[in-house]
Amino acid sequence: MDKFKKIQIIQFQRRQVVHKKMKAMERLVCYVVICRKPIQMMEARVQSMGSIN
Repeated sequence: MDKFKKIQIIQFQRRQVVHKKMKAMERLVCYVVICRKPIQMMEARVQSMGSIN
């Protein structure tokens, strides 16, 4: 019984660690997307202005 409980606790802790890593990855992806989008829009605008000239 005690051994089983210990295994459950370890699995729960591992799951929490994985969850934290997933959250960190999600945050990183969101950050990159948010940062990249304006840059891409600016680049597109510059290219379109360049093609007009």
